[in-house]
Amino acid sequence: MKNRNSTKSFEERIASLEKENQLLRNVHGLSNIGSWELDAKTKKLIWSDETYKIFGYKPNEVQPTLDLILKTTHPEGKKDIRKVFDEVLNKEKNSGKYSQTIIRPDGETRFLNANYVVVKDTNKKPIRVFGSVQDVTQKKHDEAALSESEKKYKTLAETANDFIFIVDCDEIVQYVNPYAARRINDTPERIVGKKLKNVFRKDLYESQIPNIITVIKTAKPLLIETKSFFVGHEIWLSTSLSPIFDEKCTVKSVLGISRDITNRVLAEQSMRESEEKYRELIEQAADGIFVGDPKGNFIEVNSFACELSGYTKKELLKMNMSQFFAKSELKRKPLRYDLLINGDIIVKERTLTRKDGTLITIEMNTKRMSNGNYQAIMRNITERKRAEDMLIQYQEELESLVKRRTQQLEKAIADLKKENSERLHMEELLKFQLKEKVILLKEIHHRVKNNMQVIISLLNLQAANINDSKMLELYQESQNRIKSMALIHEKLYQSKDLTHIDFSEYVSSLTNYLAHSFLSEDNTIEIETKSQNIPLEYDIVIALGLIINELVSNSIKYAFKGLDRGKVEISLKKVKGNLLHLCVADNGKGIPKKINFRNTKSLGLQLVCSLTEQIGGSIAMTNTTGTKFCIQFPFNKN
Repeated sequence: MKNRNSTKSFEERIASLEKENQLLRNVHGLSNIGSWELDAKTKKLIWSDETYKIFGYKPNEVQPTLDLILKTTHPEGKKDIRKVFDEVLNKEKNSGKYSQTIIRPDGETRFLNANYVVVKDTNKKPIRVFGSVQDVTQKKHDEAALSESEKKYKTLAETANDFIFIVDCDEIVQYVNPYAARRINDTPERIVGKKLKNVFRKDLYESQIPNIITVIKTAKPLLIETKSFFVGHEIWLSTSLSPIFDEKCTVKSVLGISRDITNRVLAEQSMRESEEKYRELIEQAADGIFVGDPKGNFIEVNSFACELSGYTKKELLKMNMSQFFAKSELKRKPLRYDLLINGDIIVKERTLTRKDGTLITIEMNTKRMSNGNYQAIMRNITERKRAEDMLIQYQEELESLVKRRTQQLEKAIADLKKENSERLHMEELLKFQLKEKVILLKEIHHRVKNNMQVIISLLNLQAANINDSKMLELYQESQNRIKSMALIHEKLYQSKDLTHIDFSEYVSSLTNYLAHSFLSEDNTIEIETKSQNIPLEYDIVIALGLIINELVSNSIKYAFKGLDRGKVEISLKKVKGNLLHLCVADNGKGIPKKINFRNTKSLGLQLVCSLTEQIGGSIAMTNTTGTKFCIQFPFNKN
């Protein structure tokens, strides 16, 4: 009976051990952990099914040996694995662990972690070695991915233009990125390890620390916006605070990421101000402005919209755009909201019915807004249309008047053309007659000059029979006077202008004649003319020619007696006002002081004074170095 009970107890223990062993195998399978056993004497190696699987074999597919383990080991790790088993079998270690990289039969590389325990006899010789091996390939990959991710996040944090910091529950700064440190004129190395209150400004610390404490207590993230000062600048920050947990799921620190949103806040403020100005502008606009939904129901109107339609704002906000127009108007000009989808602006003239029933003409400018609503701007153009109609009427009347005036003008032009043709014919006739008169005048001057030349020749013939020198001199003076007048007719005959004479050229010809008449070839008396090129009338030139003839003749005959040489100078120039100045001067002996040139028996000087009065001039004489007569007379420019 006792043996039977013992047997039953042993079988129960065997079954229990088998059950525990199966459970252990299941756990090892789920954990990718295999077991192995090595007989230190026989070097026989036993693998569990999971160990076969880890090494890439089916259970019992191969006989596991130390050589097989070395064969599957990555070449770079063979030396280390051989060393591990040498130490185990040579009594050097009682337990240990190692890492192994293997290449399975299918070529896949796997990473293993192994543990072992050495069982020794009483002599401390190894009997058996029990070990476990775990496939940590996935863990390796996860660790590599995690490391890569940590590098990326660290790089992101290091290069981000945001304030990034980590603070533990004792308010000690665990991390701060370079950007945040730069913004407070510091470095991460000097900030990490400090109390937060020794890093932040007092106002920033006092505004942020309650939020950090809230995150620590509630273990929930928090998003806040605060206004702060950094290095003298006011900025707005949007701060995200997130809890960081330890392995016990307790908050150990807080991650803070703050972004400078100053530009956004300022833009929002500017937008609000702009919207307020826009609303004020709309409210003060001189046109009716209506904002409606896609179905035409009004959702906003301005004050002038009420004035234009006659409805109150409360009434309009309950109305639809179509209620403004009669059915006939809508049939003729339907409200086509679908045409506004492409962003087009539709401008039309419509007839609007006011609340009191009166009709007004409006110009309606409609466009679709970005939010899908539409905006219509209405302007009352009733008076403008009335003015346009009147303008059209006036225009038609004006066109009729212009047409009549055009006909009259065409008739006047025809008459003018006829008259112009007659005038041109008359001008041609006058030109022909003028040409005849010019020819006739030239012929007259030519004949007068010839007649005077005949008179001079007659006087020459007569003088040939006169023996009295006094009488002969009178004849010669008469000849010179006639010659001075004949020269004028000669110049007029040769000139294109029959009313004016080039005085400079005339004086030059006259003095040459006088020099030829009175002076011999070896005579040393010089006659110089300094006359401006002034065109003078016939009567003036006759008088001036006779005056010059008398004065130059007197100088040649009387001024240089007993002298070796002499000079006579004749000049004519314009002076101030409308006057001409004629001077005839010599450097001879001079007229005796007892002679009064204004009251003398000399016919020549009497003629000079008489001719000066005739041209409205005045005469003066100086008698210091020779004799100088100066005559000033008015000049008619025309």
